[in-house]
Amino acid sequence: MLLFGLILLSCEKNVDLIVYNTKVYDLDSETIVATAVVIDRGKFIEMGSDSLRHVYKATEIIDAKGKLLLPGFNDAHAHVIGAGLTMQNVDLSTCTSKQETLDKVTQFIKDVPAGTWVTGRGWNQELWDVKEWPSAHELDAISKEHPIYLRRVDGHSGWANSLAMSLSGVTDTLLSPEGGEIKRDNEGKAIGIFVDAAEMLIQKNIPKPNADQLTKAALDAQNHLLRMGVTSVTEIGPDHFFAIYSTLLSENKLSVRVNFIPDYKKNLQPFQIEQPEWLNVQYSKVYMDGSLGSRSAWLTHPYEDEPTTSGLPQHTDSTLRAILEDLYQKNLKPAIHAIGDQGNQRLLELYNEHINKHQILNSRYRVEHAQILNETCYDLFVKGGVIASMQPKHCISDMLWAENRLGKKRSEHAYPWKSVLDKKIHLAFGTDWPIEPVNPFYGVYGAVTRQFLGETQENTGWVPKEKLSVGESIYAYTSGSAYAENMEDEKGKIKTGHFADFILVNEDIFRISPVNIQHTFVTHTFVNGELKYQKDELVVSKSAEKALE
Repeated sequence: MLLFGLILLSCEKNVDLIVYNTKVYDLDSETIVATAVVIDRGKFIEMGSDSLRHVYKATEIIDAKGKLLLPGFNDAHAHVIGAGLTMQNVDLSTCTSKQETLDKVTQFIKDVPAGTWVTGRGWNQELWDVKEWPSAHELDAISKEHPIYLRRVDGHSGWANSLAMSLSGVTDTLLSPEGGEIKRDNEGKAIGIFVDAAEMLIQKNIPKPNADQLTKAALDAQNHLLRMGVTSVTEIGPDHFFAIYSTLLSENKLSVRVNFIPDYKKNLQPFQIEQPEWLNVQYSKVYMDGSLGSRSAWLTHPYEDEPTTSGLPQHTDSTLRAILEDLYQKNLKPAIHAIGDQGNQRLLELYNEHINKHQILNSRYRVEHAQILNETCYDLFVKGGVIASMQPKHCISDMLWAENRLGKKRSEHAYPWKSVLDKKIHLAFGTDWPIEPVNPFYGVYGAVTRQFLGETQENTGWVPKEKLSVGESIYAYTSGSAYAENMEDEKGKIKTGHFADFILVNEDIFRISPVNIQHTFVTHTFVNGELKYQKDELVVSKSAEKALE
């Protein structure tokens, strides 16, 4: 018996890590297919039963105590450094009334020297008793000595006080820029609200954060991502953010894989890519239209609750054609924001025109948000091999008022994830953090239930035909997002050869009531096989004696 054990020991392969007593599900059948995973040099090398502990000699062995093991989440659309900066400014995302919003700004401003810009984000007038645009005068009552600018939750409009407008040269006679709007009262006076392109009238005057502030924001945000179980993220932001991530990578401080999408500009310069599995650039971000909340998403027919407008296209066809051609010459793909049905349809038509012109196969061009679609849109997605990058948490936030904007008939085609999958369109999920919380389980809950956060009983949900299964939702947040960055063969699955980016979860979301998914949390996050976050201590053992047990 001792001789047999010694022979077995000599046949063992040395590996870095084994996690056993866990549950790994097949996402299609939603059945358990493994209870142990073997990891070496940052990748999965085998999945199977707990007996794998006796086949390999691991540096560390972890008893998962029966916890669910999932691929690390891949947030396909976020503004990571922007979210980190938001942590340093006024966070209004939890305010449910105008007075609470004003009170939070008042409290924040107490310690800010006069003359210093006060910025923040997250207010949402749709949550207030009176669902009207706020005014500069309300911020003037807080301070006339601080320029104040607060961005709405969707990032498509902002609220300024009079000093901020004065310093920015905004007068009542100033015309709204193309693709934006300065909101005015009945007398034609600017009220302090700036929509889409008009936001730059104010924003260009706000002092830019320095490199140290951006680095701190990136690290703060990264820590939060790891707590949420996000191991890969698509970061959308200004091109100079790339240098922040590149420095973190060179200093071995980057623990989340970053697919960086710079905002488009004509003089966008090439990026030096050294470790694409950690930091890569393949796309550039452009806007087709605005947002539903600000009534600037471009609809085929007027808004139900404001029949004088159908929203705003951000660019002419000729401008978008030129942008697509410029990106093609730069060897970059487009990732273009489109929310309204007209915005999506026209964008997809232009995509297909460009794809056909250059005879591009499997384009993987992206539409960011794709919130309201029609049958023509679905056909164009398929024909062009275009990816729908969607955010399920938007649905359960917006459904409080979305039907007022769209009417009941159009709402049947809003946030249509199931239709997207049924049409064989590639679907990637994200959060649009900080517009929404980055917690992926809120998104999974939203996709599965289409109910408000905080509900305790399962019901039919809003537009229930577009609900997804748990497996479909996890797929979109992992494999689907990996596909959207051309990395589906390297990450997004618990599969041999894939990066060992995975999480342990406190609940088995495949078996609990769907309404309880919203309360699920990550207990441990691993990236490249290394533990990067733990909510509680793991019991780790060594395995020199395992073959003789």
